[in-house]
Amino acid sequence: MSCCDIASLSAVLDSVVLYPSDANQAVAYDLAHAAVRRWTAPRDATVAIRGGIKHVHPEGDGITASIVSSRDGLLASYTLHNQSAAATLEPMTVKKGDTLDFVVDYRANLNNDDFHWAPTVEALDKSDSGKSEAWDAQKEFGGNTPPPPPPLNPWDQLAQVLLESNEFLFVD
Repeated sequence: MSCCDIASLSAVLDSVVLYPSDANQAVAYDLAHAAVRRWTAPRDATVAIRGGIKHVHPEGDGITASIVSSRDGLLASYTLHNQSAAATLEPMTVKKGDTLDFVVDYRANLNNDDFHWAPTVEALDKSDSGKSEAWDAQKEFGGNTPPPPPPLNPWDQLAQVLLESNEFLFVD
């Protein structure tokens, strides 16, 4: 869906990994980058944000989770250590193109600070077609998936096998 994309910095910096399954578990590999999921409003609407956030390890020092609007700034912030919180906000008005960022930052270290957060943005007013709309992070915030590469033909497969063979690993 064009209204939902993932803005995890892993695509550029290989520092954050957001998993689409297991209630959107995320892991970071450095302290300089936060995990960010971005939702872009496809139309003017009144929306509600629902979902729970969990930090599930007694080890580590916890996380700080925030919801940030491009229009209104910081909407909510949660500091969690081996806890969970209901990240629920309603109602709020968004205009077409506004963004909501779901940001999780690590505190002093990365030890056991993975988290689970799959927010849902629900339109409280009906669309022009009269349908209710909701955007679920676990299902729809995945961005565009590139198509798989074409399969190798038999000659390409032979070249691959030869290049992987032991004879090509050593230089005389």
